Parts: sequence; C-alpha cells; structure tokens
Amino acid sequence: MAPYESKAMPSVWLTWLAKLMADELQCQRSAWFRSHYTYEKLPSNFDSAKWSARHRELLHQRMTCLKAEGWEVFVEGENWFEVPGRQHAVKVAGKPDLVAIREGAA
Repeated sequence: MAPYESKAMPSVWLTWLAKLMADELQCQRSAWFRSHYTYEKLPSNFDSAKWSARHRELLHQRMTCLKAEGWEVFVEGENWFEVPGRQHAVKVAGKPDLVAIREGAA
C-alpha cells in the first residue's frame, strides 16, 4: 500500500481550520496535505480499542449529565455535516462528539 493516496475531492475538517485560526498550527501546508490525501494517521502501537472504550465512557458520562439537566443530546454521527464550497472544489466537514440543545438556553 502506498504511504498516502490522493482524495477525489479535498475535504477540510473544522478542527484543522480552528487550529490554524487560533495559531495553534503554524504549518498551513499540513492542513492542505491532509485535505488532499489519505494516509496512516496513528502510530502502529496505538491502542485504538482502549482509546475508543475510554472515549465512549466519557461521552456517555457527559451525555447522562446533560440529559439530567434537561438538554436534548445528539451524539457523533447524528452531528456529522459537510458543506461543499461554491465551486465544489473543496468541502468543509465536521463531526462534533456531542451537540446539546435546550429551549431557552442562550
């Protein structure tokens, strides 16, 4: 397998844009590269099962608290969005872990 493959349509995740705008990420080319290519993102020794289990546990705890406070909660896949650019040459995408909505909340 090649170390990276070209994407049919570039996609930029909001987390990348936020880091660039907050000056947490100084290399604009890295965001460009990630938007144009797919590649192995994690080290081979990364324990994704352990990370996923902990992530699910934390998500469930937060969701339970929010629901107890009267919030309507939407989780991960329900929150996924993709916005194509005007020329359809690039799209902006995101998938917040949790979105909580409550009537009257500012």
